[in-house]
Amino acid sequence: MGINYAILSLLAIYGLISLFLDVFKLMGRKKYFVEKANIVLLVNDQEQNIEGMVREAMESKFVRNIAINGSFIIVDMNSKDDTLKILKKLENQFPLVEVCSFDEKDCIFYKS
Repeated sequence: MGINYAILSLLAIYGLISLFLDVFKLMGRKKYFVEKANIVLLVNDQEQNIEGMVREAMESKFVRNIAINGSFIIVDMNSKDDTLKILKKLENQFPLVEVCSFDEKDCIFYKS
């Protein structure tokens, strides 16, 4: 019983190490390329956090490279606070950002 447990433990450790090495290899790649992709973020009542989240996303190489020919679409899910107002301001500052209100949420499916 002890030998089987030791072998199983070694295989599990090997699997974890292999998984981490593969993840680090993927993270080490400098460029991501997608012909055209839209990144969609759904938000609700996030006036305290939304500006920082969008600014951080726009500084991210991953987001800029993935959405290079697409958009970073943010859909406000009928927030009761000033989230939509803040998003509209950010939409004017960042060309990749496209903001949709709850009533316009279909924009994520019918984007050309």
